[in-house]
Amino acid sequence: MEDRNRKIQSKTALAEDLAYQTGIIEASFKVRVFGLILGLICIYGVRKFITVNLSDKVQFILYAWLITCIIYLLLFKLGLCCKTRRALDNAHLSYYLFGVIYATGLVHYLGGAEWIAFFIYLFDLVYANVLMKRLRGASVTVFTAFCYFSLLLLEYRGTIPHVRLFPLEDGSYDNIEFVISTNFVVIGVVFFIMSYATG
Repeated sequence: MEDRNRKIQSKTALAEDLAYQTGIIEASFKVRVFGLILGLICIYGVRKFITVNLSDKVQFILYAWLITCIIYLLLFKLGLCCKTRRALDNAHLSYYLFGVIYATGLVHYLGGAEWIAFFIYLFDLVYANVLMKRLRGASVTVFTAFCYFSLLLLEYRGTIPHVRLFPLEDGSYDNIEFVISTNFVVIGVVFFIMSYATG
């Protein structure tokens, strides 16, 4: 009888933990959706009132990211991927493949190393390391760093065109010391400190 009660209590505790984790992840996607809608509103405002070289691709990426977040929000809200904790974690981890790639596209079209667009990564880095186990959060951090540094190298070498938001005389990409010190060292350290501190 006691064994049966323990099993029932264990199943109840697991179900409560799963519901709690699902609720937190669902709330994180609601915040993402809200943030992306604000981003789209800001893009419309910038285009209307400020003269910058803002690509149409920024808007396209934001819409694609918004649709992806809405799909994931519905998956978690309807419980379609939340039958076990492992399935929940795997579904949540799969989102970051899209999220980091969208963020990399935005960083590229918002000026790469010459502007502060790398901050776009920090939101998902915090979510990944707070809401997932340390190893999964660290894997998102490594993937983020790989995408960002690959983007910088491709832009620096001229493999992909570098987008400048503001017409500056001296570009950051003309100076390899700037690219290495500011981006690889400083921003790389920021990524891993964020990962460790929030994990």
